[in-house]
Amino acid sequence: MTTEVHIFQAKVILYAIFNILLAKALFDNFENKNLKIVILISLFISFLLFILNFNIDNLKYILKHQLLGGTLPFVGILTFVFIKDRKVKITVATLVLIMLYFIHSRASFYSFIVVYTFFILKELGVKKSIYIFFTILAISSILYFFNIIEPSKRMLGISQISQDGSFNERLEQFKYGIEAIKNNWFFGQYAGQVIFHEGSKYSAGLGSYMHNILSFYRQYGLVFFLIFSIYYLYLYLKIYLQFLKSDDEKIETSFYFGTLVLMYLLFFHAYDYPFIWFAFAFMNFVHLENKNKKYVKK
Repeated sequence: MTTEVHIFQAKVILYAIFNILLAKALFDNFENKNLKIVILISLFISFLLFILNFNIDNLKYILKHQLLGGTLPFVGILTFVFIKDRKVKITVATLVLIMLYFIHSRASFYSFIVVYTFFILKELGVKKSIYIFFTILAISSILYFFNIIEPSKRMLGISQISQDGSFNERLEQFKYGIEAIKNNWFFGQYAGQVIFHEGSKYSAGLGSYMHNILSFYRQYGLVFFLIFSIYYLYLYLKIYLQFLKSDDEKIETSFYFGTLVLMYLLFFHAYDYPFIWFAFAFMNFVHLENKNKKYVKK
């Protein structure tokens, strides 16, 4: 393997460690008022960047949906969990969802929809939640009908997904990934994404990997993949059961983080996405703290 490959792999590990430490810092300082102020300021800055860069060229668009789309869901979750007033919580969560749509971050937008659904159901119950969703749908339809907002082909072009360059490239990468797993079913193919596949019209460089949880299998082998997958699901289900009967802010945050990253793992991101370890570690810390406690709704 080349030096470039070793540097890339080292960065993946270092970013993972950094995010685990970041999750530990958040867990230890969760009730700190200064932390909450920092989170609120971070969300305000995100809103400000969104407004200032609403009309952007392609270069800025790529930068914005990659960077802002990656951090905004996590900052948004922390913000609406910390806020006490229900109306403000719902407003913030809705604004975050709208922003994710307009910055064209498909992974974050569709994953956050799942988080948003759980959040609204918990805050309002089933009947009011249905009312909220139909209201959002009605308002969106009116805005589109009167051409106030144009539908985004990138975000809503599911019916033409076969013509989407990004989708086709990921499909190609997925096929190569499955082939690599078949040929290296036990040990995996470490740094296999840097192998160039002749005859492919898509690049197969450092970023050419399966964009889902199977990338862990290809990268680290069957044993690591099974341990990671089983323990992640174990943590998620434990947190979910606590989420159903608790209003504890740490548990809520942990569940929303876990849900967001679960969607990432299933459909959108690979082993090198650092926020996977942030959510995974935070869920683990919350689970270890609460496994001997019993929570009831306030």
